[in-house]
Amino acid sequence: MRQLKIKSIGLLEHWGFLLTQKTISQPEPKDYIVEVPGRNGSVDLTESMGGVRYGDREVEFVLLPIEGDYTQRMKNYYELVRFIHGKVNDIEEPDRPGEVLRGRWKVGEPSKINGDLFSFKLFCKNVYPYYISVPPHEITYNLNSGDSHDISVDYNGVGTVWPLVKFTGNGTITAEGDNINYNLTSSYTRYDHIRLSKTVNNFKIQGNGDLTFLYSNESL
Repeated sequence: MRQLKIKSIGLLEHWGFLLTQKTISQPEPKDYIVEVPGRNGSVDLTESMGGVRYGDREVEFVLLPIEGDYTQRMKNYYELVRFIHGKVNDIEEPDRPGEVLRGRWKVGEPSKINGDLFSFKLFCKNVYPYYISVPPHEITYNLNSGDSHDISVDYNGVGTVWPLVKFTGNGTITAEGDNINYNLTSSYTRYDHIRLSKTVNNFKIQGNGDLTFLYSNESL
């Protein structure tokens, strides 16, 4: 049976809402093209400006309440409205298990099918363009030998992400090719210049302790 999940809550198991239809648009690529006077054309600078970016998706799910009588189905419908309508939430759909779509979701009005049967839509017109992996990846490096360390993080996603980082000792972190040093802390912290792109990402650590990265892959 096909169902959506919100915060690991299966909508079919919890409320009896069967997923009968879904429409998920592909995110629109955003390029960077400039016109070149005198050359009778244009130049595509997308790759040199950091690569392709993507616009938001439009997502619509159609749900059919199948558990209980009409009164119970309507009660379950309004419980879902109170739970998610107008709120930012992550939804897992059955064809991409272990990944979620993030958006501010709306619940549509019930639409009569036959007799007391009805369906309704769960939708968002501005869904984040990437599927986000869940749960987040957590990688720990034991850096207790010596004071200077070079580490590599292999990231397989498409979208660039800014990981949360924590360190059990006193130290600093610097991205390869960058001159910005950040003081590490014992609680998860996000740093502007510490980011992961689809490649091997290299960092230099000064200090001793256990270094942990926490991040999610982002995929189309």
